[in-house]
Amino acid sequence: MYFPDADLYRKKMAIWSKPSDKDYRGPCTYRLIVKKQNYCGKTFRFRPRMNEHKSDAKLWRERSEKGEHVLLVSETIDNNWDKVIIEIIARYPDKIKGVEADELFMNEREIEAIAFYDSFNNGLNVHKGGASGGRNWSEEAKSSLRKRMIGNTYGVGHKRSKVSISAQIKRQNKPVKATWGDKSWDFESSTIAAEILANELGKTFDKSSIAKAARGVYGMKKNLSIYKGVTFCSLQENEQ
Repeated sequence: MYFPDADLYRKKMAIWSKPSDKDYRGPCTYRLIVKKQNYCGKTFRFRPRMNEHKSDAKLWRERSEKGEHVLLVSETIDNNWDKVIIEIIARYPDKIKGVEADELFMNEREIEAIAFYDSFNNGLNVHKGGASGGRNWSEEAKSSLRKRMIGNTYGVGHKRSKVSISAQIKRQNKPVKATWGDKSWDFESSTIAAEILANELGKTFDKSSIAKAARGVYGMKKNLSIYKGVTFCSLQENEQ
């Protein structure tokens, strides 16, 4: 049976500033122009990252309702991927993949791109780029978050003890180490890990799930440290 709507969705393509960019799969810094606003990012795998942006934009409402972290750019794109303009700012050699020094190089290039296009103060980036660790919300991002929370009744009537809340916060504030393939990161907390990994890997991460994985208790069985393909461990345990 033929479904015209499904066929239309498959043909829903973004606008490429250079047609040759759509076949590129290597490392680069890039810019998305969404409703006349800029979003700048970096990636080691460009074309798969664009597919992730498209998927995240389509599913942002569902993920937001589940309490998962949603990038502001995904919410802004919404279901209008065919109106997004994609531009590669600069390409880099494939040999930089997985090298710690070149991870720093890519972080610096992302910071420069965000500063050049002013996409933190007047765009869709919610932090200033790189593995800075801080969640420096722009005013637009703060306003968007406040609007999403209006009328949110999730958890109404449910009360947690102060001891339970304190224990959860303490776990989420412990330093953690994340490993994905030949890349690894050290984070000051699960909260910071969730923000940076979402930007680095193009996936949404839950800080509570990261804290559980770092303790080896994520999932239905114990001693599980892998969450969304990333292996986590507690840095405090490693130091003992």
